[in-house]
Parts: sequence; structure tokens; C-alpha cells
Amino acid sequence: MWTAVSGICRIRRLSEEPYWNVFRCDIEDPAFQREAVLLSRIILSYVSLQEEGDAEGTAALLSSWRGGGEDAGSIREKERRWLLSMENPSLPAGMSLGILLSSPPLWEAFLRLPRDAFEKWYLDSFLRGKGEKLPGLSYLCIGNPFCTHLYPDEEVTEQLLQKAVSEDITPVVVLPPMREEVTDLAAARLHFLASSCRKAGITLEVECNDIGEADLIREEREDHLVPTAGVLLAKRRKDPRQFFLPSFDAAHVATASVNDPVFLKHFPFSRTAVETCGVVPVLPKERATLYGPFYEMSVSGLCPLLAAESGKRGAQRKIASCPMDCLHNAFLYPDEEHMAGIGNAILGFSETAFSKTMLEALAEAGCDRFVLNFPGGSI
Repeated sequence: MWTAVSGICRIRRLSEEPYWNVFRCDIEDPAFQREAVLLSRIILSYVSLQEEGDAEGTAALLSSWRGGGEDAGSIREKERRWLLSMENPSLPAGMSLGILLSSPPLWEAFLRLPRDAFEKWYLDSFLRGKGEKLPGLSYLCIGNPFCTHLYPDEEVTEQLLQKAVSEDITPVVVLPPMREEVTDLAAARLHFLASSCRKAGITLEVECNDIGEADLIREEREDHLVPTAGVLLAKRRKDPRQFFLPSFDAAHVATASVNDPVFLKHFPFSRTAVETCGVVPVLPKERATLYGPFYEMSVSGLCPLLAAESGKRGAQRKIASCPMDCLHNAFLYPDEEHMAGIGNAILGFSETAFSKTMLEALAEAGCDRFVLNFPGGSI
């Protein structure tokens, strides 16, 4: 929100230095001075709240949200509290179920357990008492859409693909964003996937969260790999606190970057991945994969969790070898904010992820898959 004011500006040069000049700008208009003072106070208050680590106070300052919010010792406990007020999920006709294996504990559990036992373990772990109406597992999404370190090595990837196919589950590989320094690594992963698919005689969907990955698939003419658009390509404004803003407009959240005509011309993906976040998105005519109940709010090329653990959250740096602290720790916010920092991403939790009305509207918009994306680990 902003207020427009106008007035006469008088600019004076106070001093002249060898490499710069010092000017003073005077505006005597009372309305401008009043707004300038108010803005200065907001900025100073924001800086003070950030230094104190007061997330609740920051939210109250920048929006009309006034939640107290209980605290919990782990993201698992927060999930259980959030799920209490949510409907039991039941997918509309024609919408299939998938599970995202985004961390070692999840893909290790899939390799360890038979299909039916794995489904029961997953639902008991993350949707206890709420997964009875869900259909059987049809899709297995392998990889992490945010962090390049949370991706299985070649041996584990091949085991996951083989087990999924043998148990009549369609595998989908999910790739993280591709920084310049990991281009060779991304190319090697794609080459390995294409080689494995060629030997097995299958075609594999590869969900790309970076345009460079889709380009690599097309440039190398990897016919056994089908690139689709990941959640980071379908960018939208997503934040659980935005619903409390007086200026909130659902249209701002519904519009995704993949609807841009130029984007669609150069990257005509057959499928787009989106996240449930309380608003039905405007999607291209292609089919869509819906992820929930978590959704991405921001992703860093580095790791804010490691920086926070060292007491320097604002001073993130590259690391040669990742200690995988995200499997045991998370950056927790007050319960009412429905947010959590997992590794290099800040995630929101959608309260309407399992709403029958919302799921039916999303199915009508083109979503024919629902992929559960609870983070794994003992966090």
C-alpha cells in the first residue's frame, strides 16, 4: 500500500567534493512530510524487529495480522496441530495420487518397504487418521525441487526407478534449480537418466525447476526424457500472511509466470507443476500437477538454515560438503504463521490443501495429479 502526495521540491547543493556533491532536498508540503515521517518510523521499527528476531512483531507491523501463535518443538508437531482443523483429503474423480521423495529418509523408506506398506507408513507418519479416503499411489516423484544436495546418487536413483516400475508406479524425476557451477553435474544426471531409460525401454518425465535443465534435454536430444515445468517455473506470490493484508487481491496469486506468451512460445511444456496455496491458479491449457500441503515462498541458492544455526542468517555462504542438517533441524515460526524454514527454502503450509471445494476447483482448472510433499527427516 502507498499514499500519493505532490509538492514543490527545493534542492540545494551543500558542498562540492572531488568525487561527489552533497545536496539537500526540502519539501515543505505538510502531507509529504507526514508520510515521510511515518515511513521512516516503519523502516526503523522493521530494522529493530529484525535485529530482535521478532517474526510476530514484523508480521503485525507490515500487515493487519495479529496472531499470537503457540510454539512447538518440531515441524512434525506443528503439522499435527495444523491438520486438526483440516478436512480429511478426498481427491476428485480423475485426480491421481503421488508422493514426493524429497529427502533420504523418504526414499530409503520406499526402498525398504513393499508398496502397500510404504503407503501405510507415509500416511501414518504425516496424515495419521486423515488418509483413509485417498486412492492408491500412482506417481512417485523422486528428488527435491529446491536443493541440489537433496538428490539421490546414481545407484539409489536406479533402484528407485526400477522398484517404482516393478510395482506399477509411474516415476517422475524432480530436478532442483541449476546454478552455473553445477551445470556439469546436472548434465551428468540427465545423461545417466537417459541412458537408464534407454536400457529399460521407458520414457521418463523430468520436472525441471530451471530453464537450463529443459534446454539441456532438448539440446542433447534425449528422446527418453520428457521435460515438464516444475513449481519454481510457475512462480506466483505465495505467503500465508498475505491474506491478512488490506490490499490482498487473489488475482495476484492466481497469475503464474508460465502463462506469459513469450515463455509458452519458447518452452511449450506439456505439463506444469503448481502448489496449493489457498487460491486457484490460472494455468495454461496443458495438464497440471498439484503439490501440497506445503508450498514454496522463497528459495536461496545457498542455505539459510546453516547460516541461522551459526548465528549469521543474513550471511549465507557456499559450502563444499553439505552436513544435511535439514534432516534434523528446521527454522520454526509461530504456529499461526503456517511457515517453516527447511534447508534452503522457506515453505508455507496451506490450510485449504485438502478442502473438497478447493480440490474440485483445482481439478476443473486442469490439475489431474495431487502430490503429497511433506518434508522427511526427524524435524
